[in-house]
Amino acid sequence: MSKYNKQIIEKIVRIEETLEAIRAELSEIKEKLVHQPARESTGGQAKKLDVVNNAVKGTVWEKYPEQYRRLLAIVGSLSFDAWFGSVRSIEVKDDSLYLIVEDEFIKNALSARYSKELKHVFSVEKVFINSLENRD
Repeated sequence: MSKYNKQIIEKIVRIEETLEAIRAELSEIKEKLVHQPARESTGGQAKKLDVVNNAVKGTVWEKYPEQYRRLLAIVGSLSFDAWFGSVRSIEVKDDSLYLIVEDEFIKNALSARYSKELKHVFSVEKVFINSLENRD
């Protein structure tokens, strides 16, 4: 067996040991979660809804707080701010979603990256995105 093959085998053994340690830690965490006392969920839910309602108040998302919450959960806050922060208008009509965004770059990025998620979150068949740059 060559020196190179021995090194590969040693690395594989170390990876397997690391994976086993990770599995053991996960089992401990799962065990702790299973034995945790049940928490009162209604208070936490109400707080989450208040945070969402406050975040959308006075924005284009005000009419769609549930969609805001679901989309934020899917894409994460950084991506949401980057890609959906420039949404200037939202309208749902005839099983279609209509968005107006700041510029063509955002329009193209949303169309390419998030059409599927937008359809799912807004429960529509079609998504139309226009930019303020392209409006006449």
